[in-house]
Amino acid sequence: MPRHTPRKRETIKYRDVADELRRQITEGVLPAGSILPSESEVIAEFDVSRSTARNAINQLRAEGLITVQHGRGAFVRRADRARHTHTRALYGTRNQVANTADPIGDPAWRDVEESAHYRTNATAPLALALGVAEHTPVFLADRLLEGPLRQRVAYRLYVPITTAAECPPLEKNPFLDPVDLYTALTDTFGSLTWTEYVQTRIPTPDDTGALRASDNAPLLITRRVTTDNHGRILAMEETRHAGEDTQLAYPMTPTKRART
Repeated sequence: MPRHTPRKRETIKYRDVADELRRQITEGVLPAGSILPSESEVIAEFDVSRSTARNAINQLRAEGLITVQHGRGAFVRRADRARHTHTRALYGTRNQVANTADPIGDPAWRDVEESAHYRTNATAPLALALGVAEHTPVFLADRLLEGPLRQRVAYRLYVPITTAAECPPLEKNPFLDPVDLYTALTDTFGSLTWTEYVQTRIPTPDDTGALRASDNAPLLITRRVTTDNHGRILAMEETRHAGEDTQLAYPMTPTKRART
Protein backbone atom coordinates (compact mmCIF):
# COMPACT_ATOMS: atom_id res chain seq x y z
CA MET A 1 0.00 0.00 0.00
CA PRO A 2 1.64 3.31 -1.04
CA ARG A 3 2.76 5.52 1.79
CA HIS A 4 1.54 9.06 2.14
CA THR A 5 2.05 11.86 4.62
CA PRO A 6 -0.29 11.01 7.47
CA ARG A 7 -2.52 13.65 8.92
CA LYS A 8 -3.27 13.91 12.61
CA ARG A 9 -5.83 11.49 13.96
CA GLU A 10 -8.14 14.23 15.21
CA THR A 11 -8.43 15.92 11.80
CA ILE A 12 -8.60 13.06 9.29
CA LYS A 13 -12.11 11.75 8.59
CA TYR A 14 -13.21 8.31 7.54
CA ARG A 15 -14.32 9.71 4.18
CA ASP A 16 -10.74 10.82 3.50
CA VAL A 17 -9.50 7.30 4.20
CA ALA A 18 -12.27 5.84 2.03
CA ASP A 19 -11.36 8.27 -0.78
CA GLU A 20 -7.73 7.12 -0.75
CA LEU A 21 -8.61 3.43 -0.68
CA ARG A 22 -11.16 3.98 -3.43
CA ARG A 23 -8.51 5.69 -5.56
CA GLN A 24 -6.18 2.73 -5.10
CA ILE A 25 -8.95 0.36 -6.19
CA THR A 26 -9.98 2.33 -9.27
CA GLU A 27 -6.34 2.86 -10.36
CA GLY A 28 -5.49 -0.82 -9.92
CA VAL A 29 -3.08 -0.38 -7.02
CA LEU A 30 -5.42 -2.74 -5.19
CA PRO A 31 -6.48 -5.07 -8.03
CA ALA A 32 -9.71 -7.06 -8.22
CA GLY A 33 -9.61 -10.06 -5.93
CA SER A 34 -6.85 -8.68 -3.71
CA ILE A 35 -7.29 -8.43 0.02
CA LEU A 36 -7.97 -4.99 1.42
CA PRO A 37 -5.69 -3.70 4.18
CA SER A 38 -7.01 -4.78 7.56
CA GLU A 39 -8.34 -2.36 10.16
CA SER A 40 -5.00 -2.50 11.97
CA GLU A 41 -3.10 -1.74 8.76
CA VAL A 42 -5.41 1.18 7.95
CA ILE A 43 -4.94 2.53 11.48
CA ALA A 44 -1.15 2.38 11.14
CA GLU A 45 -1.09 3.75 7.58
CA PHE A 46 -3.39 6.72 8.13
CA ASP A 47 -2.82 7.29 11.85
CA VAL A 48 -6.53 7.09 12.64
CA SER A 49 -8.73 5.50 15.29
CA ARG A 50 -10.23 2.04 14.92
CA SER A 51 -13.72 3.46 14.46
CA THR A 52 -12.49 5.70 11.63
CA ALA A 53 -10.79 2.76 9.91
CA ARG A 54 -13.89 0.61 10.32
CA ASN A 55 -16.20 3.32 8.98
CA ALA A 56 -13.97 3.80 5.93
CA ILE A 57 -14.04 0.09 5.13
CA ASN A 58 -17.81 -0.03 5.67
CA GLN A 59 -18.19 2.90 3.26
CA LEU A 60 -16.39 0.96 0.51
CA ARG A 61 -18.51 -2.07 1.27
CA ALA A 62 -21.71 -0.01 0.99
CA GLU A 63 -20.53 1.25 -2.41
CA GLY A 64 -20.05 -2.32 -3.61
CA LEU A 65 -16.29 -1.94 -4.13
CA ILE A 66 -15.35 -4.65 -1.65
CA THR A 67 -16.82 -7.83 -0.23
CA VAL A 68 -16.35 -9.09 3.30
CA GLN A 69 -15.88 -12.78 4.03
CA HIS A 70 -16.06 -13.74 7.69
CA GLY A 71 -12.79 -15.10 8.95
CA ARG A 72 -10.91 -14.12 5.78
CA GLY A 73 -11.16 -10.34 5.54
CA ALA A 74 -12.28 -7.84 2.92
CA PHE A 75 -11.54 -8.30 -0.78
CA VAL A 76 -11.72 -5.97 -3.76
CA ARG A 77 -14.76 -6.95 -5.79
CA ARG A 78 -13.99 -8.57 -9.11
CA ALA A 79 -15.04 -7.16 -12.46
CA ASP A 80 -18.51 -7.79 -13.87
CA ARG A 81 -17.33 -10.78 -15.87
CA ALA A 82 -17.89 -13.91 -13.80
CA ARG A 83 -14.96 -16.12 -12.95
CA HIS A 84 -17.04 -19.25 -12.37
CA THR A 85 -19.58 -20.57 -14.87
CA HIS A 86 -21.86 -23.42 -13.84
CA THR A 87 -23.56 -25.14 -16.76
CA ARG A 88 -27.05 -26.39 -16.00
CA ALA A 89 -27.79 -29.16 -18.47
CA LEU A 90 -29.08 -32.70 -18.83
CA TYR A 91 -27.61 -34.90 -21.54
CA GLY A 92 -29.59 -37.68 -23.17
CA THR A 93 -33.37 -37.90 -23.66
CA ARG A 94 -36.50 -37.71 -21.55
CA ASN A 95 -36.42 -41.49 -21.48
CA GLN A 96 -32.75 -41.85 -20.59
CA VAL A 97 -30.56 -39.17 -19.00
CA ALA A 98 -26.98 -40.19 -19.66
CA ASN A 99 -25.22 -37.43 -17.73
CA THR A 100 -25.66 -34.04 -16.09
CA ALA A 101 -23.52 -30.94 -15.87
CA ASP A 102 -23.86 -30.84 -12.08
CA PRO A 103 -20.78 -31.19 -9.84
CA ILE A 104 -22.38 -34.34 -8.40
CA GLY A 105 -20.39 -37.22 -9.84
CA ASP A 106 -17.80 -34.96 -11.49
CA PRO A 107 -14.34 -36.24 -10.45
CA ALA A 108 -13.01 -32.67 -10.50
CA TRP A 109 -15.25 -31.86 -7.54
CA ARG A 110 -14.84 -33.31 -4.05
CA ASP A 111 -17.02 -33.52 -0.98
CA VAL A 112 -15.89 -31.02 1.65
CA GLU A 113 -17.61 -32.98 4.39
CA GLU A 114 -19.57 -36.19 4.75
CA SER A 115 -22.99 -35.97 3.12
CA ALA A 116 -26.03 -35.90 5.40
CA HIS A 117 -29.07 -38.11 4.80
CA TYR A 118 -32.23 -37.74 6.85
CA ARG A 119 -36.01 -37.69 6.84
CA THR A 120 -38.14 -34.73 7.82
CA ASN A 121 -41.72 -33.49 7.49
CA ALA A 122 -42.58 -30.90 4.86
CA THR A 123 -43.12 -27.38 6.11
CA ALA A 124 -45.84 -25.34 4.41
CA PRO A 125 -43.43 -23.70 1.90
CA LEU A 126 -41.72 -27.01 1.11
CA ALA A 127 -45.05 -28.80 0.75
CA LEU A 128 -46.17 -26.14 -1.72
CA ALA A 129 -42.95 -26.50 -3.72
CA LEU A 130 -43.29 -30.29 -3.85
CA GLY A 131 -47.04 -30.39 -4.43
CA VAL A 132 -47.70 -32.51 -1.34
CA ALA A 133 -49.67 -32.01 1.85
CA GLU A 134 -48.03 -30.17 4.73
CA HIS A 135 -46.20 -32.53 7.13
CA THR A 136 -45.75 -35.17 4.42
CA PRO A 137 -42.51 -37.08 5.16
CA VAL A 138 -39.68 -36.10 2.81
CA PHE A 139 -36.23 -37.61 2.37
CA LEU A 140 -33.37 -35.07 2.22
CA ALA A 141 -29.75 -35.42 1.16
CA ASP A 142 -27.27 -32.59 1.73
CA ARG A 143 -23.81 -32.31 0.15
CA LEU A 144 -21.19 -29.57 0.12
CA LEU A 145 -18.76 -29.78 -2.81
CA GLU A 146 -15.61 -27.90 -3.78
CA GLY A 147 -14.34 -27.47 -7.35
CA PRO A 148 -10.83 -27.20 -8.79
CA LEU A 149 -10.78 -23.40 -8.32
CA ARG A 150 -11.96 -23.78 -4.70
CA GLN A 151 -15.47 -22.64 -5.65
CA ARG A 152 -18.16 -24.31 -3.58
CA VAL A 153 -21.68 -25.54 -4.24
CA ALA A 154 -24.23 -26.78 -1.72
CA TYR A 155 -26.56 -29.46 -3.10
CA ARG A 156 -29.81 -30.70 -1.58
CA LEU A 157 -32.15 -33.42 -2.83
CA TYR A 158 -35.81 -33.67 -1.79
CA VAL A 159 -37.73 -36.91 -2.42
CA PRO A 160 -41.30 -37.12 -1.06
CA ILE A 161 -42.04 -40.40 0.66
CA THR A 162 -44.94 -40.86 -1.76
CA THR A 163 -42.44 -40.99 -4.64
CA ALA A 164 -40.11 -43.39 -2.85
CA ALA A 165 -43.00 -45.70 -1.93
CA GLU A 166 -43.88 -46.20 -5.61
CA CYS A 167 -40.31 -46.49 -6.93
CA PRO A 168 -38.49 -49.69 -5.84
CA PRO A 169 -34.91 -48.31 -6.20
CA LEU A 170 -35.85 -45.22 -4.14
CA GLU A 171 -37.72 -47.31 -1.60
CA LYS A 172 -34.41 -49.08 -1.03
CA ASN A 173 -32.25 -45.93 -1.20
CA PRO A 174 -33.93 -42.51 -1.62
CA PHE A 175 -30.60 -40.66 -1.71
CA LEU A 176 -29.39 -41.48 -5.24
CA ASP A 177 -27.13 -39.24 -7.32
CA PRO A 178 -28.92 -37.36 -10.15
CA VAL A 179 -28.32 -39.77 -13.05
CA ASP A 180 -29.29 -42.81 -10.97
CA LEU A 181 -32.26 -40.87 -9.61
CA TYR A 182 -33.53 -39.99 -13.08
CA THR A 183 -33.01 -43.56 -14.29
CA ALA A 184 -35.00 -44.96 -11.37
CA LEU A 185 -37.80 -42.44 -11.87
CA THR A 186 -37.94 -43.08 -15.62
CA ASP A 187 -38.10 -46.84 -15.14
CA THR A 188 -41.03 -46.39 -12.75
CA PHE A 189 -42.98 -43.42 -14.07
CA GLY A 190 -42.01 -43.18 -17.75
CA SER A 191 -40.93 -39.99 -19.54
CA LEU A 192 -39.89 -37.15 -17.26
CA THR A 193 -39.90 -33.37 -17.55
CA TRP A 194 -37.57 -30.99 -15.75
CA THR A 195 -38.19 -27.35 -14.90
CA GLU A 196 -35.50 -25.25 -13.26
CA TYR A 197 -36.15 -22.12 -11.22
CA VAL A 198 -33.52 -19.55 -10.28
CA GLN A 199 -33.72 -17.01 -7.50
CA THR A 200 -31.48 -15.01 -5.19
CA ARG A 201 -31.57 -14.34 -1.46
CA ILE A 202 -29.38 -12.86 1.22
CA PRO A 203 -27.00 -15.48 2.69
CA THR A 204 -27.25 -16.65 6.26
CA PRO A 205 -24.12 -16.85 8.45
CA ASP A 206 -24.05 -20.61 7.78
CA ASP A 207 -24.10 -19.93 4.03
CA THR A 208 -21.21 -17.47 4.17
CA GLY A 209 -19.09 -19.94 6.09
CA ALA A 210 -19.88 -23.04 4.05
CA LEU A 211 -19.75 -21.40 0.62
CA ARG A 212 -17.04 -18.82 1.38
CA ALA A 213 -19.62 -16.27 0.32
CA SER A 214 -19.61 -12.55 0.90
CA ASP A 215 -22.22 -11.43 3.39
CA ASN A 216 -23.23 -8.47 1.21
CA ALA A 217 -23.71 -10.35 -2.07
CA PRO A 218 -26.74 -12.54 -2.76
CA LEU A 219 -26.74 -16.29 -3.06
CA LEU A 220 -27.63 -17.79 -6.44
CA ILE A 221 -30.14 -20.61 -5.93
CA THR A 222 -31.44 -23.13 -8.46
CA ARG A 223 -34.32 -25.53 -7.94
CA ARG A 224 -34.74 -28.31 -10.49
CA VAL A 225 -38.17 -29.94 -10.31
CA THR A 226 -38.69 -33.38 -11.86
CA THR A 227 -42.25 -34.22 -12.93
CA ASP A 228 -43.93 -37.18 -14.62
CA ASN A 229 -46.04 -36.89 -17.77
CA HIS A 230 -49.09 -35.97 -15.67
CA GLY A 231 -47.31 -33.01 -14.06
CA ARG A 232 -46.86 -34.68 -10.68
CA ILE A 233 -43.71 -33.57 -8.85
CA LEU A 234 -41.47 -36.55 -8.13
CA ALA A 235 -38.34 -34.88 -6.74
CA MET A 236 -36.64 -31.52 -6.37
CA GLU A 237 -32.94 -30.65 -6.32
CA GLU A 238 -31.56 -27.39 -4.97
CA THR A 239 -28.12 -25.86 -5.42
CA ARG A 240 -26.73 -22.81 -3.65
CA HIS A 241 -23.82 -20.83 -5.07
CA ALA A 242 -22.06 -17.71 -3.84
CA GLY A 243 -23.48 -15.08 -6.20
CA GLU A 244 -20.22 -13.15 -6.23
CA ASP A 245 -18.30 -13.86 -9.44
CA THR A 246 -20.66 -16.67 -10.53
CA GLN A 247 -22.94 -17.18 -13.51
CA LEU A 248 -25.20 -19.99 -14.71
CA ALA A 249 -25.21 -21.22 -18.32
CA TYR A 250 -28.27 -22.88 -19.85
CA PRO A 251 -27.99 -24.66 -23.21
CA MET A 252 -31.34 -24.05 -24.90
CA THR A 253 -33.28 -25.85 -27.62
CA PRO A 254 -36.62 -24.80 -29.15
CA THR A 255 -39.71 -26.32 -27.59
CA LYS A 256 -43.42 -26.07 -28.24
CA ARG A 257 -45.13 -23.22 -26.46
CA ALA A 258 -47.26 -24.44 -23.60
CA ARG A 259 -50.98 -23.95 -24.07
CA THR A 260 -52.62 -21.53 -21.68
